[in-house]
Amino acid sequence: MKEVDALLSDIYLKIRKLIETQNSLKAENAGLKESQKELKNLITQQATKIRVLEAKLDQYAVSQTLEYTDIDLARKKIGGLVREIDKCISLLNK
Repeated sequence: MKEVDALLSDIYLKIRKLIETQNSLKAENAGLKESQKELKNLITQQATKIRVLEAKLDQYAVSQTLEYTDIDLARKKIGGLVREIDKCISLLNK
């Protein structure tokens, strides 16, 4: 009978430990979900900011291109600006 009581007591302690672990993991999971939500919002804000800045850069590139009389020079300038934008986008995607 003592062995059965000892086994039941051991099982009870293990179940209690599992419940505590589960509660701890639930709390951690909730925190991680909140962090994920905040990061998704930040990504959305940054993407919006990128679109606005790209539009401004396009306007600037066009205005700068109009200052050049040589078409080839203007094309090179626009190509350089496009490559720079692509580099910025790739850095943001990392």
